[in-house]
Amino acid sequence: MDKEFLERIVARGVDFARDYGTVMLQSGPGKHTLEDSMEIFRQLTEKLPVTSVIFHGDHVARCCVDDLTAMRANCEAIIYIGNTCFAPSSLPHLVLPSIPDVTDMMADAKAIVEACQSEGWGKVVLVAEYSNWCLLPALADALAGLGLDASIQQMEDPTGELKSIHGRFVPADATPVYVGAESALETHLRMDSKIIHCSCPGVYVAGMVPTRRRYGVMNRLKQCTCIGLLPILHAPSDALNRTLDTLERHLVSRGLPTRVCYLADPTPDKMTNFPEIDGWVVVTECPNTAVPQWQANAFFDRSTVPYPVATVMELLASIDSVDWFTTRYQTDLRNMSTTIKALESSEWAVTRAVVKPVTWIPTVEGVVTLESGLSGRAEAYDHEKGLNAGLPLDKW
Repeated sequence: MDKEFLERIVARGVDFARDYGTVMLQSGPGKHTLEDSMEIFRQLTEKLPVTSVIFHGDHVARCCVDDLTAMRANCEAIIYIGNTCFAPSSLPHLVLPSIPDVTDMMADAKAIVEACQSEGWGKVVLVAEYSNWCLLPALADALAGLGLDASIQQMEDPTGELKSIHGRFVPADATPVYVGAESALETHLRMDSKIIHCSCPGVYVAGMVPTRRRYGVMNRLKQCTCIGLLPILHAPSDALNRTLDTLERHLVSRGLPTRVCYLADPTPDKMTNFPEIDGWVVVTECPNTAVPQWQANAFFDRSTVPYPVATVMELLASIDSVDWFTTRYQTDLRNMSTTIKALESSEWAVTRAVVKPVTWIPTVEGVVTLESGLSGRAEAYDHEKGLNAGLPLDKW
């Protein structure tokens, strides 16, 4: 990693920690390596209390779990739930495949206990990848019932302290610093002819490129009898829950029944298990390519999901206000209010104001700015001369 870029990331992390008390380092795919991530961690912990630095990401979280939690808990071994990107641990460890759902929980618990007994382990720490973390409390209870002393370590939360917001388990507040977000943006722009996977408010918004196909999806969502809100649990936080609550209120106020569906390792076949839901909205805090490949295939190509699928930003045009954007860069988002006001009046306003590509980009200085056009980077759709220009959405 370029030294100057690394210094900017570290400075940004220190700045965020000063404002929010905690900084979370997102180690997702990008132009950085595990060594880069560890160097960022080292520099951040030199400048900040170690408890203020939270890791989210398969590589880094598992490398650091020993020092931050397991040894502190004086455990004998670590049990990793999930089989991706495993990094060797300095403590004895056991790696298990993903837990499909709670129906197999007792079978998994018995297998864990048998393995621990054969190794002579009586006190362990459970660590899970993002798709399994919501199942850990139930698994820990099952293990305790079988006589194994098992504590929980959330990879997003080194303190091990969970709290609940509206009945949803989320880790302690953290503001992600996305390493490699710039390169991830390039990936998003290459996907602009399909559907854009966007982040929710409160973190870096790394891509919104409206296209004609997107609003075809929106039209079908408007015709749905029940919409499922599917959170992709990369980094659950207050911002994600505020987004879910806002979308729920927004959809219900317009007569659309809505359900929030938490699926461990959500796959297209599991989505078909909800026959009452005929439309899905994907809600995520991960504006980069750390989305599992099946999700990219299903949500961008929509070839394996028999329902129309949208993202949060596809509903932004019809949400009444932007007061739920709560970032320290609020003033830099004021430009957006003009666009939102124009969108409130009619579907015609949506067509004229949104069809021209608009993208929010985290600049190298870390300030979120509003830019439009991106000539040569995204499919330019001329709303004055383009196909179907000026027609109401239901005529497309």
